[in-house]
Amino acid sequence: MDNNVAHIMLNLTLKSGWVVKEKPERDPNQSGSNFSVGYIVEKDGETCFMKTFDFVGFLAIAAVNGIIIFL
Repeated sequence: MDNNVAHIMLNLTLKSGWVVKEKPERDPNQSGSNFSVGYIVEKDGETCFMKTFDFVGFLAIAAVNGIIIFL
């Protein structure tokens, strides 16, 4: 996943000023979040959760399964 932006945002500062501080580990047995990645972000002393969407992962699965997607 090194070439997938959704998975390599740690330590980036977003244009909005939010700093990506942490990528919480997920238990491999957890369901959900198949096409998203969660991060902890901070700005002006406030800490929040940020969800990024993994379109690359979704499109890879869709292509393998023969699903046609119109964007």
